[in-house]
Parts: sequence; structure tokens; C-alpha cells
Amino acid sequence: MAGYEGILGKTKLLLTANLHDLLDRALNANKPAVFDEQINQLQGGLEKITVCLGESIGRERTLTREVAESKEQLGQVDSEIDKLLDAEGREQDQVRRARISALATNRQANYNSLSQVLDLKEDQLSETQGQTSQLQDAKIKLAARIDTLRAQKSRLLALIGERKAAEAQGKVLSTTDLLSRFSPESLIREEQAAVERARGIVTARSATVEEQLDDLLGNDVLQQQIEERRARRKLSSG
Repeated sequence: MAGYEGILGKTKLLLTANLHDLLDRALNANKPAVFDEQINQLQGGLEKITVCLGESIGRERTLTREVAESKEQLGQVDSEIDKLLDAEGREQDQVRRARISALATNRQANYNSLSQVLDLKEDQLSETQGQTSQLQDAKIKLAARIDTLRAQKSRLLALIGERKAAEAQGKVLSTTDLLSRFSPESLIREEQAAVERARGIVTARSATVEEQLDDLLGNDVLQQQIEERRARRKLSSG
């Protein structure tokens, strides 16, 4: 009795479990594994309920048989009492009459005991039938919850597959986009422009050095002296 109530109490906790908690944990864990954990817990509860249900059904059948047997036995004793009372009414001998009366009284006591036992068994049968009904209801609900979670897990796996396929497709498209943007001519032009910029910098730096040397050495004066020398040579040769 107490065992059945404990099982039913645990079953109610399983059936009223907060689904949001399941989903929250699924966000930060292996989602299919979270569903598997919940399904395994419910499956364990279902197996326990199935065992208790079998025991309850067996007890219900036993009590049903015992109630029927008690009623039959009670009917026999009731019939015996009536027969003894009939015999007592016909009996003229006082001694035999007293003996029959004593037997009738004894059978009446037996009848009362059997009646009390019958009442007790009928109460037990009614209680057991109620427990059987509750266990059957809990089993149906647990089985339905398990089927629902398995269907939801299948849907989840399908969504995960779609997401992975979409991610893979996205990577392919991204790579294709990069490849489509690749232009050898553009790279060559960029490199040529870089070379020209580098050469321009070298030229600018070289010109600056030459100008500095001209300033330091007086290159303009030297050029003038060379020109005068050339002019004198022409005059002397003429």
C-alpha cells in the first residue's frame, strides 16, 4: 500500500516536471543527451509502475476470489442457521432442543465473523481497484510522455541535421564567394603599383642625396669652370 503510494507520488513528480528546466539545460548541453536522460528516467518509472500494476492486478484478482468464496461460505452458514432454527422449532425434546439452539448460536457467531471478514475484504478490494486504476492511468500518461519526448527528440535531430547542412552550405558559399572575388590581374596591378611606389621612393631619396652633394661640393661652380676651360681650348686651337 505504502509502496504503491510512493511510486504514484514519484510518477506525479515525473509527469509534472518543469519542461522549461529541461529546455534550459538542453541549451547548455548535448541536446539529444538531455532528451535521452529524461526518457530513461521516465522509462525507469514506467517499469516500476508496470511491476506495481501487475502486483495490484494480482491482489485484486485474489481479493475478488476471496470475496466470492466468503460470500458463498457465508450463504452456507446462513442456510445452516435457518435449518437449525427450523429443526429447533420441530424438536420436542428439551435436551436436543437446547443442543440445536447452542449449535445455531455457534453458527451465528461464525456467521458474524465471516461477515466481518467479508466486509474487510470488500474494503480491501475497493481500495486495490482504486490503486489499480491510478497505476493504469499513470502508466498510460508516462508511456504517452515517453512517446512525445521520443518524437520531439526525432524532430530535434532533424533540426540539428538541417542546421549542420545549412552551416556546411554557408561555408561552401563563403568559399565560393571568396574564389569568385579572386582576380589575378587585380593582384598583378596591385603588386606593380607597389613596385612603382617603392621605385619612386628610391628615386626621391637619391635625388635628395645628389642635391645635398651638389650643395656641399659646389657642383655649379665646377661646371662653370669646365665650360670656361672648354672655351679657352677652342680659342687656342683656332
